Amino acid sequence: MLIEMNRFFTREEVKRHYRIPGDVLPTVMAAVPVVFVSRVENLWVAVLLVGLAAAAHSGFAANLFTIVSDTVPRKAVGSVVGIGGTAGSAGMLWLAPLVGLVLDWTKKVYGAEDYLVPFIIAGSSYLVATLLIHLLLPRLEPMIIDDGQSADINA
Repeated sequence: MLIEMNRFFTREEVKRHYRIPGDVLPTVMAAVPVVFVSRVENLWVAVLLVGLAAAAHSGFAANLFTIVSDTVPRKAVGSVVGIGGTAGSAGMLWLAPLVGLVLDWTKKVYGAEDYLVPFIIAGSSYLVATLLIHLLLPRLEPMIIDDGQSADINA
């Protein structure tokens, strides 16, 4: 199928049109049902929804690593992945206290802690991340660093 597609599209067009709808979108959509975890009555349904979200996270992370290796020159891939991991950890530094504040607020207002808002954030974060990928890398083409080295493996 890829060979036939290469007759009509460039390699970058094939990656762009296949990777986002074919690889990333199913993992993003699999993470969305975690929003309902705080509202289900059955414990095992909640466990299955969280498990589905964990599997979706693994698939999304694998696609993210592939996007980095396709767009960044080899000598910079490790740095970009490291910066991304650091940014994710730094994001958790403010997200964990925010969840605590939300739980305190819901306990004060409703008399019980409600996890709906944290699960809405968890379920929608992959949609936001996919939108950011589209905004930051509109063509998913290899980047060129100052020394002229490209991320293209055939270059």
